[in-house]
Amino acid sequence: MLNDEACTICAAFRAEAAAKRRDLGDLLQRVQLHELEAHRDQHRTTAARAA
Repeated sequence: MLNDEACTICAAFRAEAAAKRRDLGDLLQRVQLHELEAHRDQHRTTAARAA
């Protein structure tokens, strides 16, 4: 029996999972950047009203 290090199917699954984590990380960074840039004025207005 092969261990999971020698199994090409396991290696492919690990590579796919790593790629999806990178894609998710990129997506989360784009969302955070959008929130910072696009909603900056909205946050300023809300803060000014609260002050």
